[in-house]
Amino acid sequence: MSSLRALRVVVTVVILLSLPGVGPAAAVGAAPAAGWGAPQRVLPGAWTDISAAIDSQGKAHVVAAGAAGVWYATDRTGGWASKRILHHRSGSEWRGVSLALDEHDRITIALAEGFPSEFGMVPGRIWSITDKGRPRGTFSAPVAVTPTGSTDPSLKTPGGHVDLARTGDICVDVCEGALSRVWYQTDGPTGPIRRRLPGDASSPDLRVDAAGRPRLAYVVRGATNARLVLASAGSRTGPFTTETVATQAGDLTPRLVLDAAGRPLVAWARDPLDVDPPGVFLAQRAGGAWTVRSIGPGSVVAITVDAADRVHLAIGGGAGVREVLVRSTLATTPIDGTGPVTDVELRYPSAGRALAAYVRTYPDAGVYVARR
Repeated sequence: MSSLRALRVVVTVVILLSLPGVGPAAAVGAAPAAGWGAPQRVLPGAWTDISAAIDSQGKAHVVAAGAAGVWYATDRTGGWASKRILHHRSGSEWRGVSLALDEHDRITIALAEGFPSEFGMVPGRIWSITDKGRPRGTFSAPVAVTPTGSTDPSLKTPGGHVDLARTGDICVDVCEGALSRVWYQTDGPTGPIRRRLPGDASSPDLRVDAAGRPRLAYVVRGATNARLVLASAGSRTGPFTTETVATQAGDLTPRLVLDAAGRPLVAWARDPLDVDPPGVFLAQRAGGAWTVRSIGPGSVVAITVDAADRVHLAIGGGAGVREVLVRSTLATTPIDGTGPVTDVELRYPSAGRALAAYVRTYPDAGVYVARR
């Protein structure tokens, strides 16, 4: 989640909590919702961004950025254990994080650095750390992988490569023309190969298909509306072709998934501060055309497919977090109704239990996980 988006969600949660009848429904350790295990807080405190994955053994890996720096939590050795892997650098803060596992369950994490200023959080560079060639869960020193003015990292590591989408060229003071651009980069024989996507764009989400070809969902801002765009490349290094998925008012943050056949599905939430009513939407392409379906209320969303190629959403907001199985009639299962949720991840592995990881702001703020 971008720092701007995170701020807007937090403000929305405060507004929701001030309304009559809206507030915490249960304490930590409440009885689990049907189908999901009891939520467990793995990282206490305030967090702005999380990323999660499940490895080939069904073990979960969660990374989070917040006031205490960057922390890593896993149940790889049995019960959940956590540790700080990075302190904030002098004069800057770690904001966005994106975690990826390779074919050997080795972890690479992309991290966005921000500098507090009178204009808000000024983006710095995106950095990378990894446990490749080291004891598992022990990470290298951070290495800068992008120019300054970068944020919103979305990372994948297919076939030994490191593929990254980001928002870049960000203007924070006197701006002429585009306020930001979306970039894709991958490793080349002599250094990074970078491709700039068209439009005044931000908030990319990256996926890579079985043939190693990247797909990006991102937002292009317009005078009155935002345009959700899908970019597709014919090879790992591009170039890309683009198509419009949907056009809506509001601050949109797309989440992309590819089904078993490589077909894209895009979910997003419309920011409650921009539009009324807000909500979560899902776009699917059928017969060459995109169709958009309204899913219901929510401020943040994650999307995944399971081993049977069924589409699942995790939707967070002021009332907590829930799972939605997408079919002709939506099937909803509560995950945690205790308090507001400002970021969420959902993973269904090819075998084993699903993972929901999310940031709860109140009560007992922290990063929580639930398994199913």
